[in-house]
Amino acid sequence: MFISKFLFKSKAKSYLIGMIVSLLAVSVVTFNLNGLLFGANTFMDVKHVPFDGTVYPYTAVPNWAELTPEERQLEFEDLKSSDLMDPIYYNPSDLKRSFESLDNNSKDNAVRNAKITYSVPYMGNYELDGKENVGSHAAVDIKLPVGTPVVSIANGVVIKAEDQPYGFGKHVVIRHSGVPSLDDPSKKATYFSSYSHLNSFSVEAGQVVTKGQLIGRSGQTGTATTPHIHFQMDVEGLAYYPYWPFTNTEAKEAGLNFFEAINAGLGAENGRKNTIHPLNYVQKYLDAKAESLVDKGGPEEDNVEIEDGDENVEDFESETDEVVFVDEPKVIQRPEEAKVTVEAPRTMILGQTYDVKIKYESTESTFASLESDEFSFTPSLSSNFVVPRSASFVDGEVTVPFTPKEAGKLSIKVKAGLEKAYLTDVEVVLFNDVQGVDADFEAIETLKAMNIISGYSDQTFRPDTKVSRVEALKFLVESVDTDLPTASELRFKDIEPGAWYEDYLKKAVAAGSVDGDKENFDPSREVNRAEFLKMLFVALKIDIDPTVSTEYSQQFDTSAWYAKYMQAAVEMGIVTTEEASRPDEALSRRDVARIVYRFVTLSE
Repeated sequence: MFISKFLFKSKAKSYLIGMIVSLLAVSVVTFNLNGLLFGANTFMDVKHVPFDGTVYPYTAVPNWAELTPEERQLEFEDLKSSDLMDPIYYNPSDLKRSFESLDNNSKDNAVRNAKITYSVPYMGNYELDGKENVGSHAAVDIKLPVGTPVVSIANGVVIKAEDQPYGFGKHVVIRHSGVPSLDDPSKKATYFSSYSHLNSFSVEAGQVVTKGQLIGRSGQTGTATTPHIHFQMDVEGLAYYPYWPFTNTEAKEAGLNFFEAINAGLGAENGRKNTIHPLNYVQKYLDAKAESLVDKGGPEEDNVEIEDGDENVEDFESETDEVVFVDEPKVIQRPEEAKVTVEAPRTMILGQTYDVKIKYESTESTFASLESDEFSFTPSLSSNFVVPRSASFVDGEVTVPFTPKEAGKLSIKVKAGLEKAYLTDVEVVLFNDVQGVDADFEAIETLKAMNIISGYSDQTFRPDTKVSRVEALKFLVESVDTDLPTASELRFKDIEPGAWYEDYLKKAVAAGSVDGDKENFDPSREVNRAEFLKMLFVALKIDIDPTVSTEYSQQFDTSAWYAKYMQAAVEMGIVTTEEASRPDEALSRRDVARIVYRFVTLSE
């Protein structure tokens, strides 16, 4: 309970789970609703074109059955047109067939392609059995190469275009008002379609979109183990979008982790009540079928009138992918011969934002404009970036704000017109002094993602710097609970009134982590392992066994004041027996990170 309280203050729980589990095309969304709340009434005053049918949420899919293992790892733009097919019809009967039952013929290869593409069906599980209504996955996972164009299934209004370093990752939610109900075409409904784990999105909240309009590119952002989109459709009146059918607490009370909860069908009734089958809806109202709907006097009767001067309505006569030119840039006809270059820092700090500059010029040093579907920006690591709504180049250059969300070797591929350029061997580091080979890299990376630790103004972490007693207190108080009680006064003679750490010390005294009856606190003294463990256990209100076993007498003094804390730490795996043999050792910043990280992994 104490560890859960500590961890759920962060939004990174699903991020940690995602590092452990690897499943084919499985969409992993956090079931901690913090940060996901999004009111249904947002942008309700923004109108969109009346319903005129649907399209699939993606434009093309590889012929997986005909590709080599190496080709299956290629990005969309690197595949030949002959490798691609039109969107695949979603047929539950095909998805239930086992791969072992399929022969190597065109008919069975069509089934094979469908099973690979629709890897997790609606209300399915993560067993990859292709069965519907056996779990609580309230969406369809569609496996696609990175960079596959993702489009709006129908006319609508974007109510959310957001990037999360966990859960849904980069995702877009679109409201579709006055559309035919899934169950009864004569009845109208409002649905919310969502497209998650995108590599990038090209729309913004409040923007009107039309059926088939490009809204982003598929990817593997957030908590996802392979490139795909998590395609979902929710009903009206929910507190947040995309909807999820169970919470952290419900899963915990059932004794299930995230994956077990989905496989067990936890919240399945909620899923069926608050979502609809997204592919059934798309396929029921595909373009050709929509025409007959209009003839029958369907939802077109409720046409929205567009008045001149309405600031909330886009120009519906414009191109599907809107291109906006600013200040009349120098634009000429696209040259037949051109070159593209990419410029960015060779080293980037995780979570910092950088300008990546792309230049596009002809051999005659003249500049050209590009429409949005002729410009792409594809990084190899998970990241947050904004592709300009207009991909036109002003004086031959466009800047993409780029924030790396994953450490490692980064490469960026840019396509402008018919030309491609690559920026390779960019090193994304946690801090300037913490590289991927560091023994505590994973611990420091995880705690930074959880906003538990941070660096200095020079972008260093200084992992081997010793931690003072007041620094340890600040760390614990900020990480554990902002609502800790506060002592009315401090009796320490060596604490100056108004010191920057006074409030932290008052909270630590009130919590019992620090003995407030002593004469001096000695704030600048380095904290040792025994002291830090006591502070940690007391601050987290951990009940530990006061009886210390003599079996630890070879490691530490079992009669010492700290013995019960050291014993609990060893038995919980928070410190090793070798570390326990040095209770008086002053802790460095990496030592503190290592101890807290073990708490995190222990809870998982």
